[in-house]
Amino acid sequence: MGVAYRIVRLHAAPFPDPPLAFDGPVVGGQPTRITSTGAHAPRHPHYTDDRVLLASPPAPRGLALFFHGHMGEIDRDVRLRWDMAGQAAAGGAALIAPQLGLEVADSYPGKLGRPGGTAALVAEAAPHLAELSGLSTAQVEDLPLVLAGFSGGWRALESSLTSGGLGDRVAGIVVLDALFGGLDTVTEWCLEGRGWLVAVSGSRCAEAMTELADALSTAGIARATEVPARLGPGTVALIDSKHDHWDIPGAGRPVEAILSRWTGRRAERG
Repeated sequence: MGVAYRIVRLHAAPFPDPPLAFDGPVVGGQPTRITSTGAHAPRHPHYTDDRVLLASPPAPRGLALFFHGHMGEIDRDVRLRWDMAGQAAAGGAALIAPQLGLEVADSYPGKLGRPGGTAALVAEAAPHLAELSGLSTAQVEDLPLVLAGFSGGWRALESSLTSGGLGDRVAGIVVLDALFGGLDTVTEWCLEGRGWLVAVSGSRCAEAMTELADALSTAGIARATEVPARLGPGTVALIDSKHDHWDIPGAGRPVEAILSRWTGRRAERG
Protein backbone atom coordinates (compact mmCIF):
# COMPACT_ATOMS: atom_id res chain seq x y z
CA MET A 1 0.00 0.00 0.00
CA GLY A 2 1.29 3.47 -0.89
CA VAL A 3 2.08 5.88 1.91
CA ALA A 4 2.78 9.59 1.68
CA TYR A 5 4.59 11.35 4.49
CA ARG A 6 5.99 14.70 5.52
CA ILE A 7 7.72 16.14 8.56
CA VAL A 8 6.25 19.49 9.57
CA ARG A 9 6.70 22.03 12.34
CA LEU A 10 3.55 22.61 14.38
CA HIS A 11 2.69 25.10 17.11
CA ALA A 12 0.90 22.34 19.04
CA ALA A 13 3.92 20.02 18.94
CA PRO A 14 5.06 18.89 22.40
CA PHE A 15 8.05 21.24 22.35
CA PRO A 16 9.08 23.90 23.00
CA ASP A 17 7.12 24.04 26.24
CA PRO A 18 7.87 27.28 28.15
CA PRO A 19 6.62 26.07 31.58
CA LEU A 20 9.13 23.21 31.55
CA ALA A 21 11.30 23.36 34.66
CA PHE A 22 15.05 23.33 34.09
CA ASP A 23 16.34 22.12 37.44
CA GLY A 24 19.99 21.56 36.52
CA PRO A 25 22.94 23.93 36.31
CA VAL A 26 23.55 26.36 33.48
CA VAL A 27 25.98 24.75 31.03
CA GLY A 28 27.40 26.64 28.08
CA GLY A 29 24.99 29.46 28.71
CA GLN A 30 21.97 27.12 28.56
CA PRO A 31 19.68 25.95 31.37
CA THR A 32 19.67 22.19 31.79
CA ARG A 33 17.21 19.60 32.98
CA ILE A 34 18.21 16.61 35.09
CA THR A 35 17.14 13.47 33.21
CA SER A 36 16.18 10.04 34.54
CA THR A 37 19.82 8.97 34.20
CA GLY A 38 21.08 11.96 36.18
CA ALA A 39 22.50 13.67 33.09
CA HIS A 40 22.18 17.44 32.56
CA ALA A 41 20.30 17.94 29.29
CA PRO A 42 20.41 21.48 27.83
CA ARG A 43 17.23 23.09 26.60
CA HIS A 44 18.48 23.09 23.01
CA PRO A 45 18.30 20.80 21.10
CA HIS A 46 16.54 18.39 23.46
CA TYR A 47 13.46 20.47 24.34
CA THR A 48 13.04 22.86 21.39
CA ASP A 49 12.22 20.53 18.48
CA ASP A 50 8.72 21.20 17.12
CA ARG A 51 8.74 18.61 14.33
CA VAL A 52 5.92 16.11 13.78
CA LEU A 53 5.99 13.14 11.41
CA LEU A 54 2.73 12.80 9.46
CA ALA A 55 1.88 9.97 7.07
CA SER A 56 -1.15 8.44 5.43
CA PRO A 57 -2.31 5.87 2.91
CA PRO A 58 -5.12 6.87 0.54
CA ALA A 59 -8.45 7.15 2.38
CA PRO A 60 -7.38 5.89 5.84
CA ARG A 61 -9.94 4.28 8.11
CA GLY A 62 -8.43 5.54 11.35
CA LEU A 63 -5.68 7.64 12.86
CA ALA A 64 -2.78 6.38 14.99
CA LEU A 65 -0.77 8.60 17.32
CA PHE A 66 2.64 7.13 18.09
CA PHE A 67 4.82 8.32 20.98
CA HIS A 68 8.46 7.22 20.84
CA GLY A 69 10.59 6.54 23.90
CA HIS A 70 13.81 7.83 25.41
CA MET A 71 16.61 8.87 23.05
CA GLY A 72 14.21 8.82 20.11
CA GLU A 73 14.24 10.82 16.89
CA ILE A 74 11.21 10.72 14.61
CA ASP A 75 12.95 10.41 11.25
CA ARG A 76 15.78 8.05 12.18
CA ASP A 77 13.84 5.80 14.58
CA VAL A 78 10.10 6.18 13.97
CA ARG A 79 10.16 6.49 10.18
CA LEU A 80 13.27 4.56 9.14
CA ARG A 81 14.18 2.09 11.88
CA TRP A 82 10.64 0.97 12.75
CA ASP A 83 8.81 2.04 9.55
CA MET A 84 5.92 3.29 11.65
CA ALA A 85 4.46 5.19 8.69
CA GLY A 86 4.43 2.01 6.64
CA GLN A 87 3.07 -0.06 9.52
CA ALA A 88 0.19 2.37 10.12
CA ALA A 89 -0.60 2.59 6.41
CA ALA A 90 -0.67 -1.19 6.06
CA GLY A 91 -3.17 -1.23 8.91
CA GLY A 92 -5.36 1.32 7.14
CA ALA A 93 -4.45 4.26 9.38
CA ALA A 94 -2.89 7.68 9.06
CA LEU A 95 -0.07 8.51 11.49
CA ILE A 96 0.86 11.39 13.76
CA ALA A 97 4.22 10.91 15.49
CA PRO A 98 5.40 14.00 17.38
CA GLN A 99 8.99 14.56 18.40
CA LEU A 100 9.11 14.26 22.16
CA GLY A 101 12.34 15.02 24.00
CA LEU A 102 15.03 14.77 21.32
CA GLU A 103 17.65 12.10 22.02
CA VAL A 104 17.24 12.46 25.77
CA ALA A 105 16.26 10.08 28.59
CA ASP A 106 13.16 11.99 29.66
CA SER A 107 9.49 10.97 29.50
CA TYR A 108 8.17 14.50 29.98
CA PRO A 109 5.35 14.95 27.40
CA GLY A 110 5.68 18.69 26.88
CA LYS A 111 2.48 20.43 25.75
CA LEU A 112 0.78 17.04 25.50
CA GLY A 113 0.63 17.12 29.28
CA ARG A 114 -1.67 20.15 29.20
CA PRO A 115 -5.47 19.72 29.21
CA GLY A 116 -6.54 19.42 25.58
CA GLY A 117 -2.94 19.35 24.36
CA THR A 118 -3.28 16.24 22.22
CA ALA A 119 -6.55 17.39 20.68
CA ALA A 120 -4.81 20.62 19.66
CA LEU A 121 -2.03 18.62 18.01
CA VAL A 122 -4.51 16.46 16.09
CA ALA A 123 -6.48 19.51 14.97
CA GLU A 124 -3.39 21.29 13.65
CA ALA A 125 -2.20 18.15 11.87
CA ALA A 126 -5.58 17.48 10.22
CA PRO A 127 -5.19 19.78 7.16
CA HIS A 128 -1.78 18.25 6.39
CA LEU A 129 -3.19 14.73 6.70
CA ALA A 130 -6.06 15.71 4.41
CA GLU A 131 -3.55 16.63 1.72
CA LEU A 132 -1.67 13.36 2.20
CA SER A 133 -4.74 11.12 2.34
CA GLY A 134 -7.18 12.59 -0.16
CA LEU A 135 -9.80 13.04 2.55
CA SER A 136 -11.23 16.39 3.55
CA THR A 137 -10.05 18.03 6.75
CA ALA A 138 -13.48 17.40 8.25
CA GLN A 139 -13.20 13.69 7.41
CA VAL A 140 -9.77 13.49 9.01
CA GLU A 141 -11.10 15.21 12.12
CA ASP A 142 -13.82 12.55 12.32
CA LEU A 143 -11.48 9.55 12.17
CA PRO A 144 -11.38 7.34 15.27
CA LEU A 145 -8.05 7.26 17.09
CA VAL A 146 -5.59 4.74 18.43
CA LEU A 147 -2.92 5.83 20.91
CA ALA A 148 0.37 3.92 20.77
CA GLY A 149 3.35 4.41 23.04
CA PHE A 150 6.77 2.79 23.21
CA SER A 151 8.93 2.75 26.34
CA GLY A 152 9.26 6.30 27.70
CA GLY A 153 6.36 7.39 25.49
CA TRP A 154 4.06 6.11 28.23
CA ARG A 155 3.61 9.56 29.77
CA ALA A 156 2.48 11.12 26.51
CA LEU A 157 0.08 8.22 25.99
CA GLU A 158 -1.28 8.49 29.51
CA SER A 159 -1.82 12.25 29.41
CA SER A 160 -3.40 11.98 25.95
CA LEU A 161 -5.84 9.40 27.26
CA THR A 162 -6.73 11.12 30.53
CA SER A 163 -6.63 14.84 29.71
CA GLY A 164 -5.80 15.16 26.02
CA GLY A 165 -9.28 16.36 25.05
CA LEU A 166 -9.89 13.48 22.64
CA GLY A 167 -13.17 12.40 24.21
CA ASP A 168 -14.79 9.33 22.70
CA ARG A 169 -12.56 9.33 19.59
CA VAL A 170 -10.08 6.95 21.24
CA ALA A 171 -10.94 3.42 20.13
CA GLY A 172 -7.91 1.59 21.49
CA ILE A 173 -4.44 1.82 22.95
CA VAL A 174 -1.22 0.03 22.06
CA VAL A 175 1.44 -0.30 24.75
CA LEU A 176 4.84 -1.42 23.43
CA ASP A 177 7.08 -2.32 26.38
CA ALA A 178 5.88 0.89 28.01
CA LEU A 179 4.45 -0.10 31.38
CA PHE A 180 7.11 1.88 33.22
CA GLY A 181 4.27 4.06 34.51
CA GLY A 182 0.59 4.68 33.95
CA LEU A 183 -0.38 1.19 35.07
CA ASP A 184 -3.43 2.44 36.98
CA THR A 185 -4.60 4.35 33.90
CA VAL A 186 -4.24 1.33 31.63
CA THR A 187 -6.01 -0.89 34.17
CA GLU A 188 -8.89 1.58 34.48
CA TRP A 189 -9.18 1.75 30.69
CA CYS A 190 -9.61 -2.04 30.59
CA LEU A 191 -12.09 -2.08 33.47
CA GLU A 192 -14.25 0.56 31.80
CA GLY A 193 -14.37 -1.47 28.59
CA ARG A 194 -14.80 1.60 26.35
CA GLY A 195 -12.09 0.50 23.94
CA TRP A 196 -9.47 -2.16 23.35
CA LEU A 197 -5.94 -2.71 24.61
CA VAL A 198 -2.99 -4.56 23.14
CA ALA A 199 0.09 -4.55 25.36
CA VAL A 200 3.38 -6.09 24.24
CA SER A 201 5.99 -6.58 26.94
CA GLY A 202 9.60 -7.62 26.99
CA SER A 203 11.70 -8.37 30.02
CA ARG A 204 11.89 -4.74 31.18
CA CYS A 205 8.15 -4.50 31.84
CA ALA A 206 7.46 -8.14 32.73
CA GLU A 207 6.66 -7.37 36.38
CA ALA A 208 4.20 -4.61 35.49
CA MET A 209 2.59 -6.85 32.88
CA THR A 210 2.05 -9.52 35.51
CA GLU A 211 0.49 -6.93 37.81
CA LEU A 212 -1.87 -5.84 35.04
CA ALA A 213 -2.80 -9.44 34.26
CA ASP A 214 -3.55 -10.11 37.94
CA ALA A 215 -5.77 -7.01 38.18
CA LEU A 216 -7.72 -8.08 35.11
CA SER A 217 -8.12 -11.63 36.42
CA THR A 218 -9.45 -10.28 39.72
CA ALA A 219 -12.00 -8.21 37.78
CA GLY A 220 -13.00 -11.21 35.67
CA ILE A 221 -11.79 -9.66 32.41
CA ALA A 222 -10.70 -12.17 29.79
CA ARG A 223 -7.48 -11.55 27.91
CA ALA A 224 -5.80 -13.02 24.88
CA THR A 225 -2.09 -13.82 24.61
CA GLU A 226 -1.83 -12.88 20.93
CA VAL A 227 -3.48 -10.27 18.73
CA PRO A 228 -7.12 -11.36 18.28
CA ALA A 229 -8.64 -11.71 14.82
CA ARG A 230 -10.80 -8.67 15.55
CA LEU A 231 -10.39 -5.77 17.95
CA GLY A 232 -13.37 -4.03 19.50
CA PRO A 233 -14.54 -2.49 22.78
CA GLY A 234 -13.49 -4.60 25.75
CA THR A 235 -10.89 -6.67 23.89
CA VAL A 236 -7.65 -7.10 25.85
CA ALA A 237 -4.49 -8.82 24.65
CA LEU A 238 -1.32 -9.10 26.76
CA ILE A 239 1.54 -10.40 24.66
CA ASP A 240 5.02 -11.44 25.80
CA SER A 241 7.89 -10.55 23.50
CA LYS A 242 11.34 -12.15 23.30
CA HIS A 243 12.74 -9.28 21.24
CA ASP A 244 15.23 -6.75 22.55
CA HIS A 245 13.54 -3.71 24.05
CA TRP A 246 14.63 -1.32 21.26
CA ASP A 247 13.50 -3.72 18.54
CA ILE A 248 9.96 -4.26 19.83
CA PRO A 249 8.29 -1.45 17.79
CA GLY A 250 9.68 -2.85 14.54
CA ALA A 251 10.24 -6.60 14.97
CA GLY A 252 7.36 -8.46 13.39
CA ARG A 253 5.70 -5.10 12.57
CA PRO A 254 3.39 -5.15 15.63
CA VAL A 255 1.53 -1.90 14.92
CA GLU A 256 0.63 -3.13 11.43
CA ALA A 257 -0.60 -6.43 12.85
CA ILE A 258 -2.68 -4.68 15.50
CA LEU A 259 -4.22 -1.96 13.34
CA SER A 260 -5.07 -4.40 10.54
CA ARG A 261 -7.31 -6.26 13.01
CA TRP A 262 -9.03 -3.18 14.30
CA THR A 263 -12.76 -3.90 14.07
CA GLY A 264 -14.22 -2.78 10.73
CA ARG A 265 -10.98 -1.20 9.56
CA ARG A 266 -8.94 -3.85 7.86
CA ALA A 267 -6.34 -2.59 5.43
CA GLU A 268 -6.78 -3.07 1.70
CA ARG A 269 -3.54 -4.38 0.28
CA GLY A 270 -2.62 -3.75 -3.28
